Amino acid sequence: PGAAAVNAASAAAGDGARSWWPNPCVFALSASGRFLFSCGHWDDSFKVTDLDTGAVRQSIAVHQDAVTCLAYDAQPTERGCHALVTGSLDATVRVWDVYDGSIELRPRLVLSGHDDMVTAVALNV
Repeated sequence: PGAAAVNAASAAAGDGARSWWPNPCVFALSASGRFLFSCGHWDDSFKVTDLDTGAVRQSIAVHQDAVTCLAYDAQPTERGCHALVTGSLDATVRVWDVYDGSIELRPRLVLSGHDDMVTAVALNV
């Protein structure tokens, strides 16, 4: 309890085609239930949508290819923020700090060196 764990698996095409879609891990809800995090957008972004207004609060396009998956930890860190992890066809995983539905524009951590696209991420804190 208290820890968020999100796990998803999807098939990846050996020919590099974008057959990862649809990935069941393209949405996550903030701890407050007010914000929806989404990925799979063709502009290589992931987005934060305010569910009270329906407005996109942030659209972050830092990955070099489509963001295929994300995971959100509803348990705050010692710094008072939440962790959001994104994976991409660019073969990187990025860890983001989320403060009350706002995401820092620079990732806290970038994990690179994967042999292929990242199609699933999970958090178990």
